[in-house]
Amino acid sequence: MGVCYFPSDKMIISDTIAYGESYDLSVVVEGLDPDVFALDDTYSVKYRFTDSRVPGTEFAAGTMTIADGAATATIDTGDDPWTPGIYYYDIRITDPDGHEYVSQVIELVITATQTQPA
Repeated sequence: MGVCYFPSDKMIISDTIAYGESYDLSVVVEGLDPDVFALDDTYSVKYRFTDSRVPGTEFAAGTMTIADGAATATIDTGDDPWTPGIYYYDIRITDPDGHEYVSQVIELVITATQTQPA
C-alpha cells in the first residue's frame, strides 16, 4: 500500500507488489493544524502514474476519494494497461483556494508471477 503523508518526510519512496494485486493509495495530512488544513470534499486529490521518472508519459491517472480526513484509491494491477514493470507516481492535493501540494515521486515495482492474471 502506498501511503503519502503531507508533509512528505515520512513518505515511502519505493514499493513492490506482484502483478495482479490491488495497490491501495492513501493520503493523510499530519502535523498541520486540522482547523486550518482539514482534508475534506473542498479539496481535490489526484494521482498520476508514468512509465519513466521525469516527466514520463502518463500511464494511469485518477481522482482519489476523500472521507474521514484521508484520500484513498485502489488500483487493480491485473487490469489493462498494467503489466510487470517499474512505474512512478505522485499525488497532488489542491486546496479550496487553488493552491497545490505535490508529493515526492514514488516508485512502484510490479513483479512478474508464475500465475499471471487471465
